[in-house]
Amino acid sequence: MSVAEIQDLLEVRSGAWARVPRTYIVLRLVNKLALLDQLIKAGFTDYGFPIVKVKDLPGFVGPPSKSKIMKAQSAVLTKSIDLERGKEGSHVCFEPGEPLPYEVKAILGAGGFGQVDKVPSLISYKEYARKLIVRRALYPTASATMYSFVNELANLKRVNHRHMVALVGGHTACSSPHFKYTNLRLPVKNVLCPPGTGAFIVSGSFDCSAVLVGAMSVGIMRAAFDAALTFAKGDNRRGASELLTRQAVADLLSGIKMQTEACRALTWKAANCLEHGPGNYNARFDVIERL
Repeated sequence: MSVAEIQDLLEVRSGAWARVPRTYIVLRLVNKLALLDQLIKAGFTDYGFPIVKVKDLPGFVGPPSKSKIMKAQSAVLTKSIDLERGKEGSHVCFEPGEPLPYEVKAILGAGGFGQVDKVPSLISYKEYARKLIVRRALYPTASATMYSFVNELANLKRVNHRHMVALVGGHTACSSPHFKYTNLRLPVKNVLCPPGTGAFIVSGSFDCSAVLVGAMSVGIMRAAFDAALTFAKGDNRRGASELLTRQAVADLLSGIKMQTEACRALTWKAANCLEHGPGNYNARFDVIERL
């Protein structure tokens, strides 16, 4: 039986047990199921695997039991565990149809290259924001670029700052079913493009939306700058003069203004290149990517 199937069965027995199916499996294997409720009360979850040191287990677990648990945990060390281990984990690849260790609860946002979903983990039960990226939208070829994709994720895991969103983990999966039509017939009036050009038409529609996303982003940047400027002009934070008269604030706002205008100019340049050239469509798209 899979971990997911055991979790479904445990849901009937106890909701608390269903939240720690891997812990249940390990304790069942070592015949120490009586410890399960105590471990749950102590705050131990499936996220505690792999247990690296014996002392990582609570003190009420006796030395013989700790040794048995350490040996038996290999039975539940699936690649799903690696997904939440940050820089200590690795990029995970799920096969088509293989269950993912989280549930999609809501869509938080969407853009030209992906979608952000609210996903609670089925292992740690922490809530995460999952950014779903179609790799072909960013990396058209699948040879050396796949290595670059995985390497970039590893670098992002090492970024640690309180003002930045932390990357917990990454995985590759088939996010939706594939459809294949054989001998499909439809009225001529419903044909949108000549046979063999459909993929190009679909790709072109997303290319245009990328420029629109850039324009919307610039609009948000300008609105945020205007709000910050208005605040700096009208608030003194109980000081003798407005915030805008202070050098540090003025330098920060001027830097934001320059970046906003640079992004605005690049968006206009991208839109112009896509519409007017230089070169054919593929050449113009290459220019936009470099921008």
